Amino acid sequence: MAKFRYRASDAAGNPVDGEIDAEGEAAARDALWNQGLVPYALAESSRSALAGLTRGNRLSTAALAGLVRDLAVLVDAGLPVDRALRVLAGEGSETARRTVAEGLLADVVAGRSLAEAAAARPVFPPDVVAVFRAGEASGRLGPVLLDLAGLLERREEIRSRTRSALAYPLFVAVVALVALGVIVGVLVPSIAPIFAEGGRPMPPVVAALSALGEHAGAILAGLVVAVVALVATFRLARRKATLRRALHRGLLRLPLLGELARLKDGGRFLQTLATLVAARVPLVSALGTASGVMRNDWMQARAEATAGRVREGATLAAATAADDFLPRAAVQMIGVGEETGRLADMLSRAARLAEAQERTRTERMLTLLTPLLTVAIAGVVGAFIFSVVAALLDMNEMVLR
Repeated sequence: MAKFRYRASDAAGNPVDGEIDAEGEAAARDALWNQGLVPYALAESSRSALAGLTRGNRLSTAALAGLVRDLAVLVDAGLPVDRALRVLAGEGSETARRTVAEGLLADVVAGRSLAEAAAARPVFPPDVVAVFRAGEASGRLGPVLLDLAGLLERREEIRSRTRSALAYPLFVAVVALVALGVIVGVLVPSIAPIFAEGGRPMPPVVAALSALGEHAGAILAGLVVAVVALVATFRLARRKATLRRALHRGLLRLPLLGELARLKDGGRFLQTLATLVAARVPLVSALGTASGVMRNDWMQARAEATAGRVREGATLAAATAADDFLPRAAVQMIGVGEETGRLADMLSRAARLAEAQERTRTERMLTLLTPLLTVAIAGVVGAFIFSVVAALLDMNEMVLR
């Protein structure tokens, strides 16, 4: 018997976390279904969620988006899921994609739903599994998969733009470190004896860089200890929900990065919720499922509290405003959607707005990063040269006198 950790929704849509003993993952999932729970995350307690995934089964975000897009087109064209998966598992597919498609096909042919087959493979994120399940439950799997493919493609576009925008700032940062290393390791040791022989104190900048070089080993050791302590803290936080939630709450309070994290998780939540509502999933159940796709524990707890408020009779707009975990513009759009009867559409628009704001702020931050690094490098090098030249000129005047 093995122990499995699970995250599921009950019949009322309440999120349920816990552990269950079973002989295998399929048995654990069946046992949860028999208890009236809908599992959307399941992993063996003694291993990470990714431990059972071999290298050949891993898909990049772009490859996953392509797989979902092709599956959506085939299903929307009227092919049954098993026939669509047979096409995707054909010889023309790349190895990793074919392996994933073959695994899904084997489970579907064995009688499992597409959502259950995807949930058994960590290559599919929880929000993707939730959308699969909603599409199958509503009988609109094709259109739902098309919306999902568009979402995954937009995510990949944001990642690609961010990686491209980071390339030059990273290059500048490497140049800065190399320049600082040359100054500390070569120039300062060559210049310091001149001031010692002339009986003059070293300029403050030169003295600081000289001290940096002399204590480089201790500084490096301190940095290693700090990094190890930071890693240990995060590992401890992953095991203790209270500490993890506090750290995630602190992350949201950071300037720039906090707002980006809120927009990223908020957009993910809103888009998943929009898809579930469009698929006619009851709102309380949809909220319970959508909260499970959020990576920030504090925001996830707020989303679960929102589901509780809605269950008690509050409107979605009032509940999200009270729990204050979504951007204000999104709350206002939710209110408009409830008033006009177009909630799914307004949720989707709010998600796109959050994605656009995240992309804009990320690009703006990265655009500012390059000149800031350049100015910092110029400042260090310029201060060093000015201090050395000024001190040498002062020594030269004393000798001439």
